[in-house]
Amino acid sequence: MWRLQIAAGVAWVAVTAGVTLLLFRGATGAAEAGLIAEPASGQLLVAVLSAAVFGLPGVALAALGWRRRRG
Repeated sequence: MWRLQIAAGVAWVAVTAGVTLLLFRGATGAAEAGLIAEPASGQLLVAVLSAAVFGLPGVALAALGWRRRRG
């Protein structure tokens, strides 16, 4: 069970990071095409912090699995 928790936590963080990178690439492409304004530094900071907060459950799940592994 602990292995499943660790794997699920790592997968959660990986998917969150992957989606975040895809969204940043899409926003950069849209800004270059003139479809949206260039994102301001504040907007980028909020996006990065939101992704980090969204990834925290995965970290917590992996940590829970790691603690159960040790017994």
